[in-house]
Amino acid sequence: MTSSTYETVLSTLFRSYQLPLDQNLKQIVGEEAFSKIDAAQPEPRSLKEFFFPKRDYLSQVHYSWMKEPIESLTGPMQSYLIACLEEPQRVKLADLFQIAELPQGLKPLITHLLLTDFVKKLGLENFDVTRFRENLLFPLFELSKKELVTTIDLLGVYDIANELRQVVGKQRLQKIVLSLSKEQQSFLKEILAHHDKWPLPKLGLEQWREDLKSLKRAVHKRGIYRLSVAVKEEGDDFVDALVLKLDIGRGKQLKKQMAPERQEEIKEMQVKEFRKQVIKAIEYATRQTKSV
Repeated sequence: MTSSTYETVLSTLFRSYQLPLDQNLKQIVGEEAFSKIDAAQPEPRSLKEFFFPKRDYLSQVHYSWMKEPIESLTGPMQSYLIACLEEPQRVKLADLFQIAELPQGLKPLITHLLLTDFVKKLGLENFDVTRFRENLLFPLFELSKKELVTTIDLLGVYDIANELRQVVGKQRLQKIVLSLSKEQQSFLKEILAHHDKWPLPKLGLEQWREDLKSLKRAVHKRGIYRLSVAVKEEGDDFVDALVLKLDIGRGKQLKKQMAPERQEEIKEMQVKEFRKQVIKAIEYATRQTKSV
């Protein structure tokens, strides 16, 4: 720990627990160190980050993955742990567990102990998402949950684009396009001229019976599959972290698509092509968010 960090932490600890910076402390640390501790004005979040450096990543984990480990806790411990979490996890889980009022003002050390144990239950104690920062697909970790789901929906549009040219009948064609979200329709225009070198099996748009829900579900599943191919060579830690950003349903679908028997025929060039599609979908999804 550097001297500046040491002074900041001491200052924050004393202020957090409302302890006086008095002459006794001055005698222990010396006049020069005492002056630096007294002068330090850390941000309120500094102590949180010192005690629990994984807090920022934990805040990205979808709350649905937290339900089971929280259920293993007894009595008021559920309330205490949920109170340690960031929004929207705290609000969602309080509602899920029907907790009307959460504890307030938990001390940093208590928060640290509860969250450290919770991270172990989630299997994240040795995980550091920052080690993927140089990875081409690291932007996936910078997306919000909504942006990540939108990215998956946009990836599925590549399958629509591949098959749309073969649909006969202007009215049928229009119904298919209108069944997509506005983001998907706009993205479709951008990629319509794109020639997919690795087309997947057809969705069956020519036989589509105008079942809106089934088409949306099929397109979304294709998006998840394309994402699974794109991250195929990124390693288990990368995939596990990405899975936790999604809700438990989509996360399990992604893991299922990563099974060796589902990807044994995939070529390296196909992985590279799908990576490019993911990057394009990410850029479009984030651009749409900024324009709102």
